[in-house]
Amino acid sequence: MKIYLAGASEEVDQVRNYMTLVRDLGHEITHDWTELVLKQGGNPREVSEERQQTWCLKDIQGVAGADLLWLLLPESRNSFGAAFEFGFAYAIGAYTAVSGDWKRTIFSSCASRRFDSHALAFDALRSGNLKP
Repeated sequence: MKIYLAGASEEVDQVRNYMTLVRDLGHEITHDWTELVLKQGGNPREVSEERQQTWCLKDIQGVAGADLLWLLLPESRNSFGAAFEFGFAYAIGAYTAVSGDWKRTIFSSCASRRFDSHALAFDALRSGNLKP
């Protein structure tokens, strides 16, 4: 299955860990945005608008090419990028899952599946119970 993992740049290590686990199950990550975040040290404000657009389009293409968008809801604070990616996935009718404190926002109710923790979502994916 092709999967896009969305999450907060501030929690890049956690998202990257789940990307590794998902790949180990044999799934494809449609776009690994964590590489850029680690290389650039986050989302630097001083980069050109053209470069920002390139990065944004790669994220959008990753979402559009996925069978599943899995949003690891940020634990520390909200993430504009992750929320945008989830909203885009919902708008195009993609299958979505959110994990973490999903009751914190009304928008989680739009997800195809909701999990109280990232570990529970991963267990569902591993057992074949998280698929479109």
